[in-house]
Amino acid sequence: MKKIVLKFSEAENVLREWFEAGIAFNLIFGRLDFRKVSGLVHLRRCLAEIPLALRPQYYDILEKAFSPRHNIPDILFRYNYDSLLLRGQLYAYAECLTKNHPKMPLKLLLTAAATTHSVLEPKKIIHAYYKVRTELESNNRQKLDITIENPTLIALCRMVSERQLTSNLVDIDYGNPQGKMTPFRIHSFDLFTNKGCNQLVDKEFSLGQVHGHFIKIAHKLALGLDPLNEVSHPLLKGKKCAQWAPILHALCRDYENSTEVEYYKTYSQKIPVRYEHELDSKSINHQIKKLSERANSLFRFLNPSPDDFAQRQQNVLNSTPPEVIQKMILYHMIMFYFSLMKNADWYIKVRNFMKNLKMSHPQDYKSKLFTFSRSDEYVNDTLYNSFNEIFSANPVGLFPWMFFGCTTRTNGVNDALLQ
Repeated sequence: MKKIVLKFSEAENVLREWFEAGIAFNLIFGRLDFRKVSGLVHLRRCLAEIPLALRPQYYDILEKAFSPRHNIPDILFRYNYDSLLLRGQLYAYAECLTKNHPKMPLKLLLTAAATTHSVLEPKKIIHAYYKVRTELESNNRQKLDITIENPTLIALCRMVSERQLTSNLVDIDYGNPQGKMTPFRIHSFDLFTNKGCNQLVDKEFSLGQVHGHFIKIAHKLALGLDPLNEVSHPLLKGKKCAQWAPILHALCRDYENSTEVEYYKTYSQKIPVRYEHELDSKSINHQIKKLSERANSLFRFLNPSPDDFAQRQQNVLNSTPPEVIQKMILYHMIMFYFSLMKNADWYIKVRNFMKNLKMSHPQDYKSKLFTFSRSDEYVNDTLYNSFNEIFSANPVGLFPWMFFGCTTRTNGVNDALLQ
């Protein structure tokens, strides 16, 4: 694939998906200094030391080791090596990679290891971004197509179309169709075998949430969909091409671990002058935290543990920002009081009823209100008849205990609004 032709009307949406994949790739493999200590660079150097005549054999071994059909330790120890020292090195680097990164194809691992010459490193992505953005903005819209020849953009296109970030997580064998059903078997690094499962029931292992997670990924891939669309905190969603610059600069600065001054000095000479204002440190700093959130979401999706699913099942309110809860309470209170203002006469009857109820049953008026609302044992009770008359007319559309709850929790609402 040497060039790609995009319709001008569709270009921005297509490019957004490509750049989102480029951001995900670099967040998954981490900063430059982390790649050096996580086994990536060392694995590449180790392979470079193998004689050319023997490299195909070793590449074949490693490709199998990083395939979901196999288990990495089994593959690395199954073959005879020319050097026990080399086998030990390969095993050590492979183990280091699997502990620090999600399971990726060998080709992608080596692409990430090429820290200074990779077409997917952040500075190359920034260069490709300004190149294609300039073309989009200078296009007088009379042209129907734009032609993509930049090697970084072509690599990003392949990454998206081939689902390179997720396709290596699972592999599927399909059997012969049986009526409307087709049997299949999923491979995912021994996850779906008895050998890799501790919970055995009648010689069969029970599927847990991690298994279900990878089955869903396999299903998405089988339908031709991108499982990464399920990952939270996407960075470019809903943003126009001109708004991507701060995010890409934040990615590059974080990857290189540069200071604000160092980064500005380096990249002010590498981007078009008319875009130099986009190197403003405030807009870039604002995106750094978002990068971390996206990276955490990606890693949990690609390399999940049972603990991740336990966290997802927590009460949503516990993870909701306080300011959002405050707004929710405020909006509901405004709607509530507008309803009362519109139906003032009816509300006065409700208040009088509550007053009489508290006077008649000072100790248990709360429980009495709820028994009124769900029982007819008080048919001859004056208060019950009053209750029935008021709430059968209910013009506001509220349950009676909402009034009661509102009158007894006012302080709690105020406290929530003042937090």
